[in-house]
Amino acid sequence: MTDGEGLSTDPIQYRAGDRVEYTARPVYDGIIWTGDIGVVVRSKGGWVSARWRTGEHSVPLGNVRPAPPQARHRIVTEVANRRLWGLFAGEDVLFRQGRESDPYLEGGCHPDVVTRIWNELGPTLPADSRARAKGVPVLAHPESNRIFAAARGTRYALWLTPPDIEAATLLGASTLASWAGGSVTDLREVAGDGWVWGGWYPGEPEWLRRSYIAAGEAWD
Repeated sequence: MTDGEGLSTDPIQYRAGDRVEYTARPVYDGIIWTGDIGVVVRSKGGWVSARWRTGEHSVPLGNVRPAPPQARHRIVTEVANRRLWGLFAGEDVLFRQGRESDPYLEGGCHPDVVTRIWNELGPTLPADSRARAKGVPVLAHPESNRIFAAARGTRYALWLTPPDIEAATLLGASTLASWAGGSVTDLREVAGDGWVWGGWYPGEPEWLRRSYIAAGEAWD
């Protein structure tokens, strides 16, 4: 059985050492965030106890699912990013032919775009936010797992606060991207409000520092 988002609603019994992903709303004041990964300590009576970033905590069995595979970089999934998941069209490119794909050359994006968000914008943030979503390089808050920058083909998208959206728009940023084949992607349709296409604008590092803070406060 699945819910409206296509996620399984049938609880699975887990064993000690299994990795699980938390899929429900954040617990308390972010003790466990949606999309966090834990290692199971025990599972009994409809509850699973696991070691999370903040220590060992128990959650309802129906609020976790098997975690995504481990990789060199953190993996974020749709559970904390459902509204914008349409931005990651196509197959999951994280693993190919039994090995982890190179994020710069095999992530479905131009290496210059990956370099821009991971090597140039990423280091300006308060904490390492590099992650992959369906194998695509992104920047996602290390606690909330919310994505606020993502590569796509030869472009990259940024989630900005309202004042910075205005500033970016004045410099020429848009929600629309035209591709070589003639198709157009509107970020408002595939990702929601607050997203624009980046353009190596000088203000992007400062804008993303504010996006980082906002992403850490955002709860569905």
